[in-house]
Amino acid sequence: MKRFLFFLPCLFVSLALFGAPGDKDSPERQELQQKAKARIAEDDKHYNRQERLEIRELYTSWREKKGDAQKAVAQTLLRKYPKSNWAGCMLINQANVSPRQEEMRYLRQAIANYSDCYFASGVQVGALARYLMGKALLRDKRKGEARHIFNELRTLYPEARAVTGALFVDLIPKD
Repeated sequence: MKRFLFFLPCLFVSLALFGAPGDKDSPERQELQQKAKARIAEDDKHYNRQERLEIRELYTSWREKKGDAQKAVAQTLLRKYPKSNWAGCMLINQANVSPRQEEMRYLRQAIANYSDCYFASGVQVGALARYLMGKALLRDKRKGEARHIFNELRTLYPEARAVTGALFVDLIPKD
């Protein structure tokens, strides 16, 4: 059971990062990708071309690293480019590979500072962070806190979708 509970968030984040088959042309997905492109384009206001290239390089290289090297890349991106869309995405990525205490810290940071960021797939960081945090709280048997986070998800992101096209609110576990 523990392996399944660990696997589920990994699978979900992987889908958010890499996409799911068969949903690329849906109108909902296209709309979310347009929102993602608009948010990503906001980086142009804060960073020059060279900095944006470094942001992409850091973000891409993170996947190739493991352990402390991976964490160092995430910290570098967050420190050097805190206004970047990809900083928010990086927090979700790093949360997914971190021990529980760190996972929760990264998710809280994503919620507090990067809820408006998007993965290129159109998945919104704020919605995904709340979903993952709620699931983690349920794993820790903290139902009251999970309920609060899931209520935020329902209230703030009623139309937010996972990369599969499913509404996050429909993915929330029933009590």
